[in-house]
Amino acid sequence: MVLIDRQTIVFLENGREANMALVSTGRAGYDTPTGEFEVLYRRRSPVSSTYDVRMPYWLCITESGQIGLHQTFRSGTNNLGTRRSHGCVRMGFTTARWSYSWLPVGSQVRIQAYGPRTVTEEWGV
Repeated sequence: MVLIDRQTIVFLENGREANMALVSTGRAGYDTPTGEFEVLYRRRSPVSSTYDVRMPYWLCITESGQIGLHQTFRSGTNNLGTRRSHGCVRMGFTTARWSYSWLPVGSQVRIQAYGPRTVTEEWGV
């Protein structure tokens, strides 16, 4: 689950947190879409046809192939926790590598504009 207001990704397994990390989502004019998605396909290190940059640990979540989760650029690591992308969900190296191995094709991905007020409210933990 991606929480845009908190610039955080939370990985849940059976309603419990399996991992959590800072991310960078879409900046002004390039908002990350919200809603329910699923991992449609995965690529180890593709090159963006739009921006001509490598996107390691790519997990595509839209039919257009334009939005997904992937590792941020080396220079972007210090910007995790801020809105910097063109709509994708950028993650640090460790989180991107972990999520790539943990999320198979078909995994559900929820992106919310706002996180819950409490953990109990959202996850019932």
